[in-house]
Amino acid sequence: MKTVQYTNCSIEGIFDNCYRALQHIGCKNITRDYQRGIMQATVGVSIRSFGEAITIQAEQIDTGKIAVHISSESIAAAITTFGKNAQNERQIANFLCS
Repeated sequence: MKTVQYTNCSIEGIFDNCYRALQHIGCKNITRDYQRGIMQATVGVSIRSFGEAITIQAEQIDTGKIAVHISSESIAAAITTFGKNAQNERQIANFLCS
């Protein structure tokens, strides 16, 4: 799991950026729940994996400070993920920080 912190941003603005980040890495079935601060999506099957489920959770941790937790997990059991989950988390975090 990766965590990115923001200051002086709204949850809605963060969610818009997260949505664009998920689209950028090719996610499908993106759902958003503003009240719970959770966004979920899936990445399809590829040569390196049977697909991943991505969860992003945004939470206010202090006045004007929001933490975004990014998690990617394999959809099907696999012996190895070839680093695909870590790559998804890193790509989303990098997109959000750019």
